[in-house]
Amino acid sequence: GATYAGQEQIAVNNPAPGAWTVVVDGYQLPRGPVAYTYENTVLHKKYGAVSTDDVVQLHKTGAKWHTKVHYWLGEPVPSGRSRMAVLQVKTTDKTPATVGEFRLPLKEN
Repeated sequence: GATYAGQEQIAVNNPAPGAWTVVVDGYQLPRGPVAYTYENTVLHKKYGAVSTDDVVQLHKTGAKWHTKVHYWLGEPVPSGRSRMAVLQVKTTDKTPATVGEFRLPLKEN
């Protein structure tokens, strides 16, 4: 579950088409009210792809490194949406966890 200062994500792979309803039900809040932001992200290869030259390797806590990022734009995104590249740094243990994330808005050509 989410924590007061945390971030919660839910992924739905191969969602059924149609209208969806999202319900945010806060409970056990240390104090209230609590503000939140809802973000809806659609990931599909038809809109493009992102890759890096980076390889899986051990980096010490606090380490910094550079890598090239390549992106390819696919079909135009639907009206009201915008393109964004999302790069995540994850642990490689038995239960991978995201430890860092970088979001880069991409402009249409």
